[in-house]
Amino acid sequence: MDGTGISPEHRPPNVIVPTKDKSQSVTKSRSATTTIIACANAAGNRMRPGVLSKGRE
Repeated sequence: MDGTGISPEHRPPNVIVPTKDKSQSVTKSRSATTTIIACANAAGNRMRPGVLSKGRE
């Protein structure tokens, strides 16, 4: 099982840096995150990916 979070509201500004340096990305601390989960085993069996998002309040 593995999961990753994505933030659809992430829009980093355009930054110019030297090619050997990495720019730092800045995100909102209260932005919504969508989580994608995948499951598989050593025999090759797998489940469909699951998507978790914020529900209605």
